[in-house]
Amino acid sequence: MNVKAVLESHKKLKAKIRIILKEVDDMRSLAEDVLSVASGADLVEKAIEIDKTLNEEYDCYVKLQARISAIIDTLDNESELIALKCVYILHYSNEQTAKEMGYTTRHVSRLLKSGLEKLQKKYNDVAIDDIEV
Repeated sequence: MNVKAVLESHKKLKAKIRIILKEVDDMRSLAEDVLSVASGADLVEKAIEIDKTLNEEYDCYVKLQARISAIIDTLDNESELIALKCVYILHYSNEQTAKEMGYTTRHVSRLLKSGLEKLQKKYNDVAIDDIEV
């Protein structure tokens, strides 16, 4: 498993969920504005379909986040662990992480790099689905 790719897929999944949520909100708003019963019914049906997709994506997101958190929790270095959780679980920027931790962004970058390298070595031959939560 490429740890960095898994962490990035988690970020992309969160973005996808945000887009679906926006689409659901737009559909609901449009359905409220529609005068025609037939068109309104079609929009409600589409909103329900999108809502189902959202629930499926969210379930995947939650499961992936739990696995990622379990992977990060295996680090011995607490600073690396905190930095990785800030960036990949809380989705903080490096600047926000540095402020949270009281470090420079340069030091946070070093912590992220060393933490990711350790995780890559440890989980190189492990599939993400094999990670126990």
